Amino acid sequence: MLLLEGLSNFYKIRFLIHKKDDYSKTWRVWNTSLRENYQDGWPDSCCGNNQSPIELLKKTAEIVHMSRLVYTNYDVPQDVFLENNGHTVKVGFGCKSVSICDGILENEYVLDNIHFHWNSEHTLNGKKYPLESHFVHYIKEAENLQNALNIPFGIAIIAVFYEFSPEGSEIFNKITKNVECVATNIKEPVPLDEQLVPKELLPKRSCNYYAYTGSLTTPDCNEPVQWIIFPKPCKISPCQLEALKNIYDEDNKPILRNARPLQPLNGRIVKYVKESFYGKFKKK
Repeated sequence: MLLLEGLSNFYKIRFLIHKKDDYSKTWRVWNTSLRENYQDGWPDSCCGNNQSPIELLKKTAEIVHMSRLVYTNYDVPQDVFLENNGHTVKVGFGCKSVSICDGILENEYVLDNIHFHWNSEHTLNGKKYPLESHFVHYIKEAENLQNALNIPFGIAIIAVFYEFSPEGSEIFNKITKNVECVATNIKEPVPLDEQLVPKELLPKRSCNYYAYTGSLTTPDCNEPVQWIIFPKPCKISPCQLEALKNIYDEDNKPILRNARPLQPLNGRIVKYVKESFYGKFKKK
């Protein structure tokens, strides 16, 4: 669980015991200003050589051409629930029919949840965005997210940046208008009264993406994870972002920031994938 304590010059985030149905079991002190000390007390798995997030640079990325990603039921309205899990807002998918495959992926991955980090965790050509969403998928054979954590490349995450625009996003309103219902209720999911179409939370007609091998950005920082990051951002208004951030931890303190600092690349190759055609959306 993420606990935020406001200090005069920096924020301190404490990670405590987390339930097994989440990414991590143990949370420790995370000082987001004193970067060299922020993960004191984190498990050894968070000190691996393939950690996330990283800096993305187009000039150093390896350009590759691949078949397009295939999104199954991403364009179909889905019943979802909203949850404050103690460190972010999570949009959960109860069904197992929304998935992604092909492109950089060697297997089919089922969408488990979409959650958010403010500011962005990754940077793109030196730029940090006000918000980054993560579409967390688990390998289909694992049957659930928890099982997939123990499988190499059992997790695939699509990351989407958000930039400010006055009008914001109509689809995002379906989320932000319900945040108040979970603002202070930790791990008490609330069904949304409107269905969401996952495709509408992706950048429109984005044929290219960055890909690399990384980790979860929260303890236990499991490796390896296949990352897919779209360079084309979606839109959000400042008011929508403030509404999204209006959640509290178990000590009733506001979660002001929940982004892990950049991690060393350690010789990893970042690919810039160019698809021949825009990703294929199909119903099943």
